[in-house]
Amino acid sequence: MILSKSGNVSEHSTGTAVDIAAVNGIRIERKTQGPGSITDQTNRLILQLQGAMKPHQIISLMTYPGTDNTLSLPDHDDHIHVGYRPQITGSKKLGKQVEQVLKPGQWIKLIDRISEIDNPTVLTSPSKYAIKTPKTSGKDD
Repeated sequence: MILSKSGNVSEHSTGTAVDIAAVNGIRIERKTQGPGSITDQTNRLILQLQGAMKPHQIISLMTYPGTDNTLSLPDHDDHIHVGYRPQITGSKKLGKQVEQVLKPGQWIKLIDRISEIDNPTVLTSPSKYAIKTPKTSGKDD
């Protein structure tokens, strides 16, 4: 599909978008959207992305004040759309190369591979092997 329902070129046709249908086994649905929901939590995490990783579109049923990339559309009640736009300007050849870094099918393989990586367990307190050091005054000596 080249054009979206709104008549714009779909980022899915260029491989620069992904739709999230479930998070941690919880399906994105109308009832799982709203303040504090899994959709809200996911959108807020995505909003923390910066630089080249910042999506230019995050579409669900939710928007966030002070953001320039969230959009609420009624047909996004069952997924979160995360779309990117290549940041290369001035060179059509370079822009096309950047757009073609990953083909649409390769995104799926990449996401599947990333999902296989275990998140590390991070301690919230010092381990029994931690070495105590003397406290300093905080002033330069």
